Amino acid sequence: MWLAWILLGGQLMCLIALVGVLTTVLSAQRLPPLLACTWIVAGFSLFLVPEQLLSWHHCHRFPHGQGQPVAPS
Repeated sequence: MWLAWILLGGQLMCLIALVGVLTTVLSAQRLPPLLACTWIVAGFSLFLVPEQLLSWHHCHRFPHGQGQPVAPS
């Protein structure tokens, strides 16, 4: 049953991406390349910066002076 949910979720994500592509391609007025690149970089940065700030690395060995991980593994 879990596999069906995973496959359904993957298909829905593909459809969401396809809607974005079709909206851009089929729009009456195309985006200027500089504006499109600006939005792409802004969207990438919007997710990259918090992910890097909140990045916790999984490791089973702890150096001296370092505490235990926040979440159970």
